[in-house]
Amino acid sequence: MAGNERWQQLRELFDAVCDLPPESWRGELERLTGDADLLRETLELLGAQTVALERARAPLDGLLSRMSAPELQPGDTLGPWRLAERLASGGMGVVYAAERADNLYARKVAVKLLRGLSDPRTAERLAEERRILAGLQHPNIARLYDGGTTAAGLPYLVMEFVEGEPLDAWCGTHRPDLRQRLALFVRTCRAVQAAHAHLVVHCDLKPSNILVRGDGEPVLLDFGIARLMDEDGQGAGAMFCTPAYAAPETVAGRPVGVASDVFSLGVLLVELLADRRIERGVDDSALPVVAPSQWAGADCRWRRRLRGDLDAIAARACALDPSRRYASVEALANDVQRYLDHRAVGARQGSRLYRLGRGLRRHWQAAGVATVVLGLSVAFVWRLGEERARAQREAQVAEQVGQFMLSAFEAADPRKRGKGETEASAREVLDAGAARIDAELADSPAIRARVQQVIGLAYKNIGQPQRAEELLRAAVDGLLADGVDEPMLAAGAMSDLATLLANDRRGTEAEAMARRALAVLDGEAAADGAAAAHAWNSLGLALMEQEHFDDAEAALLRSMEMRRLLPDAPRMLAVAKHNLGLLYRRRGDLAGSEAALEEALSMKRELSGERSYEVLSTRHVLAMTLAEQGRLAEAERLQRQNLALARELFGEASDHTATAYNELASLNQDLGEYALAADYYDRALAVEAEVSGEQSVSYMVTLNNLATLEESRGDPERALQLFRRSFEYRRASLGPDNPSALRAEVNLGRALMRVGRLAEAEPLIARAMAAWATRLEPDAADMLRTRLGWAEWELRAGRFEAADATLEALRPLFAGKPPALVFRHQALVAELLQRRGRAAEAVEAWALALAQAEAQFGSESISTARWRVPYAEALLQAGQVDQARAQVRQAAPVLRAQLLPGSELPRRLDALESSLGQG
Repeated sequence: MAGNERWQQLRELFDAVCDLPPESWRGELERLTGDADLLRETLELLGAQTVALERARAPLDGLLSRMSAPELQPGDTLGPWRLAERLASGGMGVVYAAERADNLYARKVAVKLLRGLSDPRTAERLAEERRILAGLQHPNIARLYDGGTTAAGLPYLVMEFVEGEPLDAWCGTHRPDLRQRLALFVRTCRAVQAAHAHLVVHCDLKPSNILVRGDGEPVLLDFGIARLMDEDGQGAGAMFCTPAYAAPETVAGRPVGVASDVFSLGVLLVELLADRRIERGVDDSALPVVAPSQWAGADCRWRRRLRGDLDAIAARACALDPSRRYASVEALANDVQRYLDHRAVGARQGSRLYRLGRGLRRHWQAAGVATVVLGLSVAFVWRLGEERARAQREAQVAEQVGQFMLSAFEAADPRKRGKGETEASAREVLDAGAARIDAELADSPAIRARVQQVIGLAYKNIGQPQRAEELLRAAVDGLLADGVDEPMLAAGAMSDLATLLANDRRGTEAEAMARRALAVLDGEAAADGAAAAHAWNSLGLALMEQEHFDDAEAALLRSMEMRRLLPDAPRMLAVAKHNLGLLYRRRGDLAGSEAALEEALSMKRELSGERSYEVLSTRHVLAMTLAEQGRLAEAERLQRQNLALARELFGEASDHTATAYNELASLNQDLGEYALAADYYDRALAVEAEVSGEQSVSYMVTLNNLATLEESRGDPERALQLFRRSFEYRRASLGPDNPSALRAEVNLGRALMRVGRLAEAEPLIARAMAAWATRLEPDAADMLRTRLGWAEWELRAGRFEAADATLEALRPLFAGKPPALVFRHQALVAELLQRRGRAAEAVEAWALALAQAEAQFGSESISTARWRVPYAEALLQAGQVDQARAQVRQAAPVLRAQLLPGSELPRRLDALESSLGQG
């Protein structure tokens, strides 16, 4: 919309409602216009009228008439600056991005065109104010570079261009915690104070005037511009303030100063603390600003921590009487910093007991040692004794835990038991320790819970998930029990347990445990960043297992940001990169996954060495990502390295070793080495049975994989039995809608239809497809696999039109997806064409499918040879006998060498050879 037309509409709207009662303005304006920006600007002008009606109405006509001047457009020049694009507009003016037009040097700037200031009397004053603002240099304040007037006489300012998000938007995107918000607020206050030291007040502090850069630093915009708009220095600038953040004296048109900026910062502080925007209008300027603890919603994690100090700081900053506010922005910032440092805040005016409590909290370690506090008043001896006793208890617990673990090593030492000179394994040490817990620590619940946590985590790390879960659950209960009361340690055990459950594909249980850990930490004032980062990481893994990928990524990124601030940041960031790579693989972003995992692997090699568990875990996920890209040989090489390392680090009886066997089996199956794949599956099942038991999810997942091999080898009935056993266990133990159970349900349905039991297969695949549809995007991998299974069922049921519609609807969703999924879609398209008798089209479709198989598995692999059979059948139907014979000759030796005699593909080969021989 042209500027002239827009401002004419603004004036018409203003005139239409200005004589109505203020409470009727919004409703009438909403009836007259659907333009939200126009409505907002009209309300701002109406609000300004109510502040000083006698002197606002006259300038208003002049203001609107000046605003109706033709608006500048991108490409126009102002002095040496060329406007590039319009960024925003508001009550004060229009903002453009601009660049140098004279090519003397390259610089991107923001140009602000100020409305309503074109009379000569103010020109000199504006030039003087610009000189003052241009001298305002601070890293958190956008610089003023230049200024002037347009051809129409309107002034403009040339300012530093800042790449960043408005404060409120940045908080919504990055979800900083309470301490991060307060630290950001303090840095903002320091910038405002620096401006005040140059006798420059802002007059319009609000979230949109505070941009947060990519590095987390705030940058303040528009310093002093509202004051520039104040022609007589006595409050005309109130027309251009934002009522929600403006001090009462600003709204009333009285002189403004430092205290006005303090008030605006106080409102910003309330919003940051409550994580919720305050809606204050002109009519609310005489009402007190609500306390942050009262304004925060029930979902605010730190709501309870706002009562007391932070409520008091906000109340003082937002006092309606300027004389009762902080005397300076520096005083406000210092009080917030005192809170962050656990010092007594000035706004509380607390007793000496309150101040002592803050001092003890700040120096809690020193307060635990009696010699450090001997000089304190006798009145507080009882508190010192309590702290000293706590320190002594901690030392005693640590000593007893150490003695217990030492005795466990001695009990596991074969030389102590007369078994020769061989060394005890880590598993033997842990078993010895676990066996002694109940017998020796029954009377020491605190020590017992600590030991259970330590040994449980150790079992988890050596790949003994069942024993780890038992001990970690016991540790959580013990650490929270009456008489022990160690919530911080309990939260750590909960996070470890949540990770364990997520890895065991029990995403719902894992999420509940991770959220419980976060709730415990939120209630602890002394909660540290490492514990919270651990809990958020566990939550991300739990959500990822349930395929809530966006929420999982947000949780993992939040954990990563917390870990950047920790002393062990490089190691923690390597773990975070690993988990993001895992997430991207699960979401289907294989290129992003590979990049993140390669970075994590490089970091882990540098930090932990090549022969470490850290390298093993990341290399495992990287191999899976490469396999999904069709790079099977590379993936198989990495998994062989992992198998050797797992056996070296953990021995044969470890979940890590079973995982390496399982992955090697799957890769060799795809590469066509069926005998080797079967051997690996058998070894994986044997280890899983010993480590987790035959009634465990991990065992059933491996059993499901073995079923796919039996199906490929030509034994569909054996495969069906294994698929059914895996599905029934997962459904019973995990629930029917668990992702792992749904995958097993689809596999069983597909196996049933491939042996001709279509009626039994239909409800299984249909139910799984409906369940996935409620939680996944249409192009999610599990959704695509299930819909391909449904298309195959339609094809086998003879519903060719429906199958064709399903496959066509799926076609655009496979762009950028893993080669295995793309191939399955192409093979079904080719089979459908063949069954419908469209031989020439089927030949083309099978040729494309075969090329995809060769690219993924190699031309001599059985995984490619099995698809030469339907291709040869299509060639024969199309009359291309020689080409069909060539495909049969290439496929027959490979298939007959590895498939069961009498199974489907050898029978089809026999029929082909018979037909081709007669031909």
